[in-house]
Amino acid sequence: MTDNDVKIIGRSNTALPKEETDDEIRARYKSYNHIRSWRSSNCYYQFYSSRGTTEFVGYKHNPTGVIFMLHAKRDGIPGGKQLYLNRLMSATIEWHKPSECSGFQAMTTEMDAIDSKRKNWDIVKLNVKSQFVDDFDQFYICDGSSYTAKGDFSAIMEVTEVLQKGCKTIGQMKQVKNMQPIQASDKIQEMII
Repeated sequence: MTDNDVKIIGRSNTALPKEETDDEIRARYKSYNHIRSWRSSNCYYQFYSSRGTTEFVGYKHNPTGVIFMLHAKRDGIPGGKQLYLNRLMSATIEWHKPSECSGFQAMTTEMDAIDSKRKNWDIVKLNVKSQFVDDFDQFYICDGSSYTAKGDFSAIMEVTEVLQKGCKTIGQMKQVKNMQPIQASDKIQEMII
């Protein structure tokens, strides 16, 4: 066997998920300005107040459970829900094309260090775990441009839906879900006396 037969990808800098108490997890994410984002800026923002705690996009490595996030807007309507004049409800969820985001190369390098082909990485939709919803407005996990912290988010996030199996190609994510027409719930009855 020669060096050409084996591709050496190096060691991952991401620690595998470990057992921590909820209080230890809260203390780690409440550390102002101590966590770095994928673009190496300090994380000193939360995005709870306007973004909510649901429907983030992330990347999950199935064998280890590691979850990465790259970018999450702090503004806009949570989930992108819009009410149209024709009384139909439509929900649109959209994320930037990751390769155009600062820090994408750093994140994919770390993904490749864990799994070089990225076949065991999935693109997933994430919600904040229920036990941290009330604390999430105090978690400093993004920098001033809404890029998220380096490292594993599996302690505070849970997968609600797999959007794409495998991550060799990561494009812009967009989902549009048409809802049922809005129905009037109160019917006025005329009374003739």
